[in-house]
This record gives sequence, C-alpha cells and structure tokens, in this order.
Amino acid sequence: MSVISLPQGYLNKTLVNRFSAKEKAIPLIEKLDLPLLTSALILLGLGLVMVASSSISIAERQLSEPLYYFWHQLFYSVIGLVAGFIIFKINWPSTYCYKFSFINPGFNSRNRQRS
Repeated sequence: MSVISLPQGYLNKTLVNRFSAKEKAIPLIEKLDLPLLTSALILLGLGLVMVASSSISIAERQLSEPLYYFWHQLFYSVIGLVAGFIIFKINWPSTYCYKFSFINPGFNSRNRQRS
C-alpha cells in the first residue's frame, strides 16, 4: 500500500525559502483580493442599511431609540472586521495547514491510494 506523500525534505526547503530574511515583505495591498474585499464590504453596507430601514419603526415603538438595532449590528460588524484583519495578518506556516484535512484534503491519512 502506498501513501501520498511529499518528497523527502520538501517542507524544510520550502519553509527555509519562504521565511528567509533575504525575501522581501509583500505589501498588504498585493496580498488582498480587492474584488472580493470590495464585494464583501458592499454587502456589509447594504446589510446595515437594510437592518436600519427595517427596524426603525419597531425599535422606536419598543425602545424609543430608532437606530438601536443598527448600532448593535454595526458594533458586531466592526468586531468581525477587526477579527478578520487579525486572522489575515497572522503568518501561518505552510506546514500548519497540512495537518488539517478540511484545509488541504490532499495531505491526510484518509486519502490513501489503494493498491
């Protein structure tokens, strides 16, 4: 029975090449997928507008503050954006991703070739 595996020393060489001091840091703007970020921010903005417009009368009647639900939604949206930015800035080593099958399903023990 053969197992799908990387060549001997592959990960060590790639980690040394990837994280060497000689390599220049890639600017943040080049790492971003701008169309995806733009569409996500547009959807976030539209969602905030929909929450505000649909809950004004209910919030004013129940809480006497028309934008109560909007402010709460905005607060949690900002928390989500900050958490997403922090996760984005973490420099994950490439070997860390190979440990989890849901991240890279080609490198786990369940995907073995049957002989």
